[in-house]
Amino acid sequence: MAVFAWSAEAGGAAAIAARANGELRATNRGNRIAIASSEASGFVSRLYGAGAALVLDATLAAACLSPFLALAKDPAR
Repeated sequence: MAVFAWSAEAGGAAAIAARANGELRATNRGNRIAIASSEASGFVSRLYGAGAALVLDATLAAACLSPFLALAKDPAR
């Protein structure tokens, strides 16, 4: 899922994904957009509950945002 945060304060989109028990795939430099995934049901609800401003399907969002995203900790992904 593509996770959008209003600001990078308090960890931004990456922290929102972590609070929702998601696996971080990528984030932009400003940490206001993150790509995260989870196999558990209810992930979108958990993202909103953790503070996401907007949650979108990452397939289309990643294609549009790819110039703005940097690989997360594991560059092999």
